[in-house]
Amino acid sequence: MKKGVYLFGDEPENPFQPSVEDEINVLAITAYHAGHISQKEEADLVAGYLNESPAGEVLDAVALYVTGQGSYERLYFPKHRPLHKKDLILRSLHKPEDVEDHSRVGLQRFPRPLEEVFAEFQAEEP
Repeated sequence: MKKGVYLFGDEPENPFQPSVEDEINVLAITAYHAGHISQKEEADLVAGYLNESPAGEVLDAVALYVTGQGSYERLYFPKHRPLHKKDLILRSLHKPEDVEDHSRVGLQRFPRPLEEVFAEFQAEEP
């Protein structure tokens, strides 16, 4: 939680450009957290990017994915400027993971005696 991340290259006074009408600037953060991350820690992490200049003026959203015990993902938006419905577009595209995303289909075989396999095969023949 204390690591610094420098997003804007060599010139912090010249970050990437604010998004135009047909684009959305989203910062995606994956937080690897073995325990529980509090809502305050989460809010502080995201607020550092959405409220601080120059990042706060060019980011339209922060997508946070917390992995660990009870993984989840959330979207955060700046509150100090209009987004011109970009937040609505992102909300409609955002599909949080569910149980099915973590499911696995597999085939499990148990060893059987060869005689049992032959007997089963012979029983199926007409």
